[in-house]
Amino acid sequence: MNSELTDILDGLPDDERKQPEAALGEILRELAGKSVPGHRALRIWSLGTLQVRLMSRKLICAIEQSFIQDHERKAMAKHRTALAAAHDVFKTMGYLRGAVAKAGQALAAWPRVAPDQVCELLDALHFQAPPMHYSLIEAQLENELGAPPDEIFAEFETEAFAAASIGQVHMARLKTGEKVAVKVQYPGIARTITSDIKNLKTLIFPLRLTKDGDNHIAKLDDIHETLTREADYEAEARTTRKIAEIFADDDDIVIPTVFEDYSTSKVLVTEYIDGDHVAGYMDRQPSQAKIDSAAAKFFGATSRMFYGARMVWSDPSPGNVIFLRDGRVALIDFGCCYEFSPGDWSLIERGTQEFVSEHKVSHEVMAEGMDLDMESYLSRGDAVQIVHEFTDWTWEPILTDGPFAVDEKYMMRGIEMLKEITSRKLTRSMTFNTWTNRLFLGARSLLFRMGSTANLKTPHDRELRRAGF
Repeated sequence: MNSELTDILDGLPDDERKQPEAALGEILRELAGKSVPGHRALRIWSLGTLQVRLMSRKLICAIEQSFIQDHERKAMAKHRTALAAAHDVFKTMGYLRGAVAKAGQALAAWPRVAPDQVCELLDALHFQAPPMHYSLIEAQLENELGAPPDEIFAEFETEAFAAASIGQVHMARLKTGEKVAVKVQYPGIARTITSDIKNLKTLIFPLRLTKDGDNHIAKLDDIHETLTREADYEAEARTTRKIAEIFADDDDIVIPTVFEDYSTSKVLVTEYIDGDHVAGYMDRQPSQAKIDSAAAKFFGATSRMFYGARMVWSDPSPGNVIFLRDGRVALIDFGCCYEFSPGDWSLIERGTQEFVSEHKVSHEVMAEGMDLDMESYLSRGDAVQIVHEFTDWTWEPILTDGPFAVDEKYMMRGIEMLKEITSRKLTRSMTFNTWTNRLFLGARSLLFRMGSTANLKTPHDRELRRAGF
C-alpha cells in the first residue's frame, strides 16, 4: 500500500478504518454459499452491472467533492470511493471466478495500472479468492473419489487454506501419513470458461471485421483451449510430473509430488509445501543478498522450463511461488502451461539466437512473430518500432552483466509501452505470444514485488547452455 493511502486511512476514525476489512469479510461470507454462475447471460449481466456501479460511485464522488473545500477531507472522500469500488470489483470477480477472476489477477500484477486499493484487493484472487461453502466441495469430492473425505483421508481440514480462479485447496493427511494439499475444482467452472470466451467474442465483434480480425479470433480460440486444459486436473498432474523430472537434480527448486491414486480430472492431491508466498517472505525482512539469491533461483527455474522443456509456465503469480525457510524455492500449480509446437520453437530459437549474438531481433523474425508477411509488416511503417522496444525491454534484465534492479521505473516503462502498443492496435501476434507475455510480465512483476537486484543474466545463460544454445 502506498504511503499516501496509508496516511489517509490512518487518519480515518477507528470505525471507518475497520469498514474495509469488515466489508471484505461480509463479501466472503456472502459468496461462500453461491455456486459458480455458468449461463452466458448471467455472467455478462454481472459484468455490466459492475460497470454501472463503478460509474455511479465516480459520479457521486465528484458531486460530493464539489461541496468539500478542505483538501484532506477531499482526499478521504476520494479514497473511500476507491475502497468501495475495489470491493465491488472483488465481489463480482470472486463470484464469477474462472476466466474473469484470472483477468483480475492480471490487473493486480502491475503497478499503477489500476488504483492501489483495487490492485491490493484483487491480488487476493491469486490465492485468497472467496472459497465455496464446504458442503459444495464435499459433494464434489465424493462424486470424484467415491467416498466422503473423512473416509478417504486420515485428516481433512474443512476450511480451505487457498482459493483462486478455478478451484480451492484444503489441507489433509493421507492414511499413510503424508501431509497433502487437496485442490478441488469449483463445480461447473469448465462451462464458465466457454461462456466467457463466447461473450468476449460477441463483445469484440467489430474487431472481427478489421484486417486483424482473424488473428483476434485465433488467439481467443487458443485461450479457450488452454484454459479448458487448465480445468483438467489429470492434464495438470501429467505436466507437474514432467516438470518435476527436469528439476530432479536441482537442490534449490521444489516441485510437489503428485499422489495419482487420489487425483481425478477435478481433484488433484499433491505434497503440501510449507513456506511463505512473496508477501510473507518479505515480512521476514530478508537481506538483499537472500532476496537476490531467491530471485535468481526463481528466474533460473522459469528459464529451464522455457528452454529445457520448451514449455511456458504461464502463471508465475504470487500464489504459485513459495519461499521455504531453508532458502529453496517451490513452484506449484502447472495447469496453465503452454507447450511449443515445432514451428513455434523454430521461431523462438531464431529470435533467441539473434538476441544473444546481436542484442536485437531482426525484422524478419519480428514480422513472423506478429503473424505478418514482410509486405504487411513494412506497410505498418515506424509504428512497429514500439513492438521492437517492448521486446528489448523484456530482454533488458537478461542482457545486463551484473545486478539489475527490477524497480518501479523499469516496470512503468513496460506498462507505457504496452499502452502504446494497444492504442496503436499493434496487438496482432502468433498465438503463443499470449502465454510467453504472461510468463515474461508475471515473472518481472514478482521480481518487482521482491525488490530484486539480482544478476538475472547468469541463471538465464546457464539454462541456455544447458538447452544447447
